[in-house]
Amino acid sequence: MLFSISNFSFDTLTKYIIYLLLVVGILQISKFIYNNFIRKRLNFKSRYGENSWVLVTGATDGLGRAFCEEFAREGFNIIMVSRSLEKLNRVKSEILYSNKNSKIKIELIEFDFEKKFALEDYKNTFENLDKKFDISILINNIGYYEEGLFGNVSLESHKRHVFLNVLPQTFLTKIFAQSIAKRQNRSAVIDLSSFASFAPVPFSAVYCASKNYNYYLSRALAEEWENNNIDFLVVRLVFAETNMSKKKADGLIVISPTQCVNGVLDDLGYEKETCGFWSHKVQFFFINLLPRFVLYLVMKIQLRFGKDKVKIE
Repeated sequence: MLFSISNFSFDTLTKYIIYLLLVVGILQISKFIYNNFIRKRLNFKSRYGENSWVLVTGATDGLGRAFCEEFAREGFNIIMVSRSLEKLNRVKSEILYSNKNSKIKIELIEFDFEKKFALEDYKNTFENLDKKFDISILINNIGYYEEGLFGNVSLESHKRHVFLNVLPQTFLTKIFAQSIAKRQNRSAVIDLSSFASFAPVPFSAVYCASKNYNYYLSRALAEEWENNNIDFLVVRLVFAETNMSKKKADGLIVISPTQCVNGVLDDLGYEKETCGFWSHKVQFFFINLLPRFVLYLVMKIQLRFGKDKVKIE
């Protein structure tokens, strides 16, 4: 008999387990390096269509603006959606000036997601856009955040979390999904979630729940529509320099909107979820390793003594 259990010692088993873990670790590290530093971004024009349009909510600041700028550099036409027409016009002028040698077009939609929350508001503004524009990519970026004890945060704030984090993603994806699925080229839907979707975060209960909704909806639809020509990608954002975070970019822990968006677009068409920038993927990996009680303690300390304020993007 070539192999005998009686001769297979505990030390031998331990050695094989260590070898297996080393092989798995090397493979995972190699995959990480390839995906983030070697793998090339897809050719979006070829994949999603020449002269098609990208619709971005919350388009005048932070990640929304960075998405508009990057897709403009990629040669896509942009539909910018925000509540301030003045800011829309200013950002439009700046993007067109930066791409003055390009033939891109930019359309503006003034829409206040906090005030126009009825289904009819969405239908009247967005339902027939696909008849005027070949929309290939929808970016659900609009968001809201306020920290505080659940009982101390106002009902108005809880309402905003629902109106700005939950309704736009749901309604706009429903309005556009079937039409973009029928396009000759592939289409894409990018949804903004948060690392807060990983666990119930103290002092951010409703925000955390809404971000978990964003994550679950996007991941579920990625499976439902897998054979329907749509690339769904959900972004579990860690820390970026935005109006909501009130944090300054340091290039590694807190990243700039441009760093985040470039990381997201490098994963578009390959992955169904991402943290965007490579350093955030490392952070999220170690967050996943933390025991839940340690994670709660860290969150409590950070959120209890943080200075984040109420912001809408």
